[in-house]
Amino acid sequence: MVAPWDDRHQLLVLAASLAFLAAGAAHLMRGRLTGSGSSRQLGAALVILGLHLPASFVVRVLLDGDAAVLARATEAAMVAAAAVCALRALVPRAPAVLRRGLVAAVTGIAVLLLGLLGSSDPGTVRGALAAGFLGAALLWAAVAVVADRADPLGDSGRASSQAVALVAAALAIGTACTGVSAVVPPGPLVGGLVDLLLLGAGVLAAAAALRRIGDALDGQERYVAGLVEQLAQHELVLQQTRGCLHDARAALAGIQAATSASHHPAVRSDPRRRQQLERATADEMRRLQRMLRMPERPAAVAEVDLDVLLSSLVTVHRERGLRVRWDGGTGTPVRTDGDAVAVIVGNLLGNALVHAPGALVEVRVRVAEVLTIQVSDDGPGLTDLQRLGAFEAGARRDGSPGEGIGLALSRDLARRHGGDLVSRPATAGATFRLTLPVHPLPVPVEPLPGTGVVDGRTGLRLAG
Repeated sequence: MVAPWDDRHQLLVLAASLAFLAAGAAHLMRGRLTGSGSSRQLGAALVILGLHLPASFVVRVLLDGDAAVLARATEAAMVAAAAVCALRALVPRAPAVLRRGLVAAVTGIAVLLLGLLGSSDPGTVRGALAAGFLGAALLWAAVAVVADRADPLGDSGRASSQAVALVAAALAIGTACTGVSAVVPPGPLVGGLVDLLLLGAGVLAAAAALRRIGDALDGQERYVAGLVEQLAQHELVLQQTRGCLHDARAALAGIQAATSASHHPAVRSDPRRRQQLERATADEMRRLQRMLRMPERPAAVAEVDLDVLLSSLVTVHRERGLRVRWDGGTGTPVRTDGDAVAVIVGNLLGNALVHAPGALVEVRVRVAEVLTIQVSDDGPGLTDLQRLGAFEAGARRDGSPGEGIGLALSRDLARRHGGDLVSRPATAGATFRLTLPVHPLPVPVEPLPGTGVVDGRTGLRLAG
């Protein structure tokens, strides 16, 4: 405030230019982030606006102060060009003919005024300069009207469009005052108010642009979070699909082994063994059909005969070459998810077949408050470190033909059914223990006196 007029003017001009350049850079960055052509064109308009005063200063310096008229003409041309860019940004869907007509009209007027600037009459030169600035002011007034009447920037709250309208209105007033000053020299007070008006417009434009780029970054963050969530869902589906394929391959291997063995002459002459293989093959086929839907279905609790279930599993794995000792005789049926038991125990027996060839595998079953099935072998076993990582997806020994997902899938399946699968320390071989909840059997309800079942339907039983 205490500085001389010229110094204060240069300082305000510099501050306004920096503000417009910052606003233009922010809009250009937002356009790069969001792919918005409107933001890029508006950013270009603000950058041109921020350079119009420095460009005028450069012209003055290069021509040693002898081109004051050309410098002022450069200012008017750049302000008008910025307004045209802003209009194209705010009306992106305007017909091409209208947009090209606007550019052609502004260019033609600029050429006409440039020709008048070469006149030897000082009044004509001043009038041409005033007309140029007033024309640019009209263009910025049009920008203000368009931004206020519509929501061209896609802002749901219209705050950004209203900010653009205020900036354009301030620029229109300031440019009009500059045009008037080309004819009537203004005093320091009027010139200072114009400089403050331009500075305020630049600061408002920069603040609105920074807000919009913050909103754009938030939107990009939400977009990336959505992509990450979709990737997680796809990964889950992929894991479930891999689990289905893993268990299906194991079931198919058992079916193939049992089917091949049933055609052997020794089996054909042994009705009891042939019946076991046929039953095991049928059980595996039915289980395979259900297994393909298993990752997406809830636990199917039903009454399960563990002797029948485990007998089929032991039979098919024996035909595949596994030595299994299982005495059976668990007795009372239990209510649990039989498919889950078959998948997990089948994976444990299949792992023993692959990783402990020739070993003797023992299956023990105990039914109490929970169902406990222990599968142990006298093979090479697992070290403490291997036991800790045995249930990690992809963990496998060197040279293993599997994918290393069987134990991980089995533990996940057991835990989703309310149980668990653990590797127990053993002096020799490997021991795995499966626990699953046992649901109580339904208590039979005695019919009340006077009721009964007639033709398979429960209802009142009439006397006589």
